[in-house]
Amino acid sequence: MHLLRIELENFKSFAGEVTIPLEEGFTAITGPNGSGKSNSLDAMQFVLGPKSSKSLRAANVTQLIFNGGKRGRPAKHMSATLVFSNTPEFDGRRRLRVDTDEVSFTRSVRLGRKGAPISAYRINDDPSSATDMRRILAEAGLRADGYNIVQQGDVTTLATMTPHKRRAVLEDVAGVTAYDDEIRRATTQRKHVENNIETIDLFEKEQKGRLKDLAKEREQALKFKELKDELDISKVVLHQSRHRNRLDEVRLLGEERSRYLGDIDNIGGKITEGNKGLLALEEEIVKIDSDINEIMSGDARNLLEQIRQYDIDIETGGDRIGDQRRIIEHSEGEIEEFEGELERAEKARVDAEGSLKDASEALVSANQSLKQAAKDEEDARDAIQSGDKHGRDLKRILGKATEAVDKAHSTHAQARLQADRAEQTAQIASSNLADIEGEFEEATFIRDDLELVGEDLLSDEPQADRGSLAGELRRLQKQEGELAEDRDRSEIKVRDAERDLNKARARQEGRANTPGSAVTLAALTRLRQSGEIHGIMGSLGELTAPKDPAHEEALSNALGGGLRSIVVTDDDVAAKCISWLRKNGGGRATFLPLSKLSVGRPQGRSLIVANNPGVIGFAHDLLDYDSEIDSAVRYAGRNTLIVQSMDIARRNMGGVRLVTFDGSVIESSGAMTGGSASRANRNAFGGGSIPSSLDRLEAAVEEANLVYSTVEAALREVRTNQQNLRDRIHGLDDSDHSLRLRNWKADLERAQKGVQEIRKKVVDATKEFEGCDSAQAELRTDADKAREAHEQAVSKRSAAAQDLQDHAPDHLSQKLRDAERTMTEAGRTRLASEAAISSGNERTSILAGRVKEIQRQIDKKQGLVSEAEAAITKLEEDMNEAETKLVDLKEQASQFNEEQNALQDR
Repeated sequence: MHLLRIELENFKSFAGEVTIPLEEGFTAITGPNGSGKSNSLDAMQFVLGPKSSKSLRAANVTQLIFNGGKRGRPAKHMSATLVFSNTPEFDGRRRLRVDTDEVSFTRSVRLGRKGAPISAYRINDDPSSATDMRRILAEAGLRADGYNIVQQGDVTTLATMTPHKRRAVLEDVAGVTAYDDEIRRATTQRKHVENNIETIDLFEKEQKGRLKDLAKEREQALKFKELKDELDISKVVLHQSRHRNRLDEVRLLGEERSRYLGDIDNIGGKITEGNKGLLALEEEIVKIDSDINEIMSGDARNLLEQIRQYDIDIETGGDRIGDQRRIIEHSEGEIEEFEGELERAEKARVDAEGSLKDASEALVSANQSLKQAAKDEEDARDAIQSGDKHGRDLKRILGKATEAVDKAHSTHAQARLQADRAEQTAQIASSNLADIEGEFEEATFIRDDLELVGEDLLSDEPQADRGSLAGELRRLQKQEGELAEDRDRSEIKVRDAERDLNKARARQEGRANTPGSAVTLAALTRLRQSGEIHGIMGSLGELTAPKDPAHEEALSNALGGGLRSIVVTDDDVAAKCISWLRKNGGGRATFLPLSKLSVGRPQGRSLIVANNPGVIGFAHDLLDYDSEIDSAVRYAGRNTLIVQSMDIARRNMGGVRLVTFDGSVIESSGAMTGGSASRANRNAFGGGSIPSSLDRLEAAVEEANLVYSTVEAALREVRTNQQNLRDRIHGLDDSDHSLRLRNWKADLERAQKGVQEIRKKVVDATKEFEGCDSAQAELRTDADKAREAHEQAVSKRSAAAQDLQDHAPDHLSQKLRDAERTMTEAGRTRLASEAAISSGNERTSILAGRVKEIQRQIDKKQGLVSEAEAAITKLEEDMNEAETKLVDLKEQASQFNEEQNALQDR
């Protein structure tokens, strides 16, 4: 074996593909610096697998890719290949464990999308892993750190190292180190074997103890067998007697069934005859309806319409006369109220004018008193002013105080006038609000009265007229046609669904011979639920469940068809079930009788492998189930071990059954099963294999039958409604209630509209009254403030007058006091008179307007009374004329009524 050539592509300084041939013997590579001598050796070491890329003079493997130099483009991948001669040696063995004369080892690196390096390994163009490639090279003594590769500085290092380290190197080269490693590995294996021997010894002791227990169990089983044989004979006798009883019951039920079938045929014939008679009657009814319509058409219909219209006019006229009389009565009552109110308003106006006259006279007298008092005061002041300077100052102060009193008096009079006006306005607003509220109560009363009248009309209203009932009949006839079409379509769907179900059942019965098929499991489930055979516990898939959902795939393949096996209490139940399946064509199934099931314990090899890394454990230990069925679960599990991956299974295969997480199975014989499984045939926990489409087809048949029965019932109901509607049409009278109802609705609508309008007026009047009341309160407050200011000014003037009186001589002081007293009393009288005159004028004006408004209302109500009396006269004339014409029309209509009654009697 020797190296034939080195093949490089974009490795370090080598751009593109480069091949370096190497002959046998010594080969020297020469060249200037930078020509790639060391890079060719780095490529060799790169393939052999160095411990670090730093030994290749690179920080990481991406720096081993050709960088393009100064002018070229950087490469995105590189590869290095060592081609060895692998011809067989004299003993026929090849140094490299590859069955070819030439073996190539390739290691390549390419850059991913984000610049991350991605390495790949190939042996003779076959993908491999770094571990496998290094293992093959190491077996031939080729390693990147081997002493057959001498790098720069290795000789110097060997010469300068210590003797102890040099001996280690020489032992490694001579193979002593490898021999020591083999000794250590052999020692380790020996310890493992000794541990396994101890385990086997323990297992042997356990089996010997179990053998003794089995001997005792054998004696008990033989005794049990004798008792069971006796029990079987007794059960056979019991079943024979039950069988005879069932045969008698079947015979009686058959006879009763035959009798019922005969009754069904007889009843079916009667139903057919009844349907034919019903159709004939319906045709005759349609013909009679057409005859009635012909009679009711043309002149007869016009005549009846005229009679009905005159009846309505007469009845409506009577109602309107009653309404007009109520209007007259109500208006006369209001006229009386308005006349009383007019009398009161006129009396109040006269009283107000008298009060106004008295106030005017008092005002004239007060003004005269004020003038005389002012003249007396002025004379006294002039006399005092002719005196000293202090007297003149006091007179000047008194003059200013008098001016302030006059100004305060004017302000007070104006504020009081405004307050009185606001009070009058508030009283008017309050009166207006009261009137509008009265109108609202009256409108509400009229509306409520109309609602009561409407309740009577609605209670007396006929259910429907002839026109609406005829339209409803046409609608039902159209609906009958649609339902008949739906019934035919649903009947076709029922037949199609039943045909598909029968085909699916036939296909399922063809596959029913497979043990544990869906048909068989369903049949046994129904058998267990019926209670005919006791002791059926269920399928193993129903009774077990994985402890970890991640192990479900592996456990379902480990148990395989055992998931569809049926667990029973004893072999007698299993025999009964097999007999029942054979008699009823239920297919085949595997039964696991707990009383007779023999289960083998895990062997030594299985116990050893179970402790290895990557082995999860035995299948039965990973399942959750009742301890009662432990023997059945162990039997189906067959001591199978669950492992993580195929690599772990391959390392432990041989003498033990293994299943990987993805469902691959390795038998103890070495056979391997795997790949992708069909979901239709896959075993699953929860009740066997995945259900077929049989249940879906059965549900489709049930749904189609439900739709058919629903449509059929709806069709019968529509036909019944048609007959009832025809009976109602025949029983209708000639009265018409719609006109009175329409007039009532119009009156009610007007009344409701009036209530809404008056309600809006009430809201507006309430807002106006509240605003007036608020303004009155503010103006009254201002008037009170002005009165207080006037009283203060009068008090100051009195004080100034008193000072002047104290300074003046006695006769002048007395004169001033008299003038002051007179002016004060006259001012108060004038102020009260002015206020009375102002409020009297305002009240007189308001009362005059009120008198006019009341008179206008009286005239309006009298006009309404006149109009109502004229309307009553006109309505009475129209009613008399309508009654005369109605008598003539009824005589003409009697002949048509006789013909119509004859047709209705048919």
